[in-house]
Amino acid sequence: MTIAVGMLDRVRGCWIGVDSLEQRGDTHRTVDKLVHRHGLVAALSGHMALADAVGEAIDAALEGEELPLQRFRKELRTILDTSGWISDGRDGQPAWRDFAFLLTDGVSLVEFSGSLHVYPVKYGEFSAIGSGYEIALGAAHAMLGVGGVLPEMVVRRALDAAIAHGLFCGSPARVIHVEPRSRIRP
Repeated sequence: MTIAVGMLDRVRGCWIGVDSLEQRGDTHRTVDKLVHRHGLVAALSGHMALADAVGEAIDAALEGEELPLQRFRKELRTILDTSGWISDGRDGQPAWRDFAFLLTDGVSLVEFSGSLHVYPVKYGEFSAIGSGYEIALGAAHAMLGVGGVLPEMVVRRALDAAIAHGLFCGSPARVIHVEPRSRIRP
C-alpha cells in the first residue's frame, strides 16, 4: 500500500500529496501516484497498475468541463470489471479492491474507497488513505490543533509522519497545490 493525503481550503484550493513507494511482495519501486487529467488530480493508493483506469474513467465521464461523480463511478467500475483484474486470492474480491484514491478539482475533495464508495471531504478537513493513514491523521490532527498552520504544511507533515513511521510508506513525498476550478459535480 501507500499513503495519499489531502486538505481542502475554501479560498486557496486543495493541497494533495503522496508518497512514492510501491511494494508488491519483495519488490520495492518508486512510482508517481498522481494522475492529472483535465484540471483534476487523483492521488492514488494501492495497485498502481490501475492508475490508467482512473484517467480513462475521467476521460469517459467528462461532460464538457464538468465531471459528474456518479457517471465517473460507473465508468470506473466498468473499466475495472472488464480490465481482466481477477481475485487476488485473499478473500475472493477483485484485486482492484486494494485500491483507493482522493480526487480533487481544487474546489471539491472526495475520497473513493476500494468498493468505489464516495466520501466528500469538508472544507478545512483532512483526508488520508492507505497504509499510513492512521499516522497521517494523527499528525494532521495535532497540527490543526495548534491553529494558524497552512494546509500545505499539514499535508507535508502528515506525509512525513506516515513515511517515518508507516511500514509500507516511502519517500520521497510529493505535495502539489490544485487551484480551485469547479469541475466535480455530485
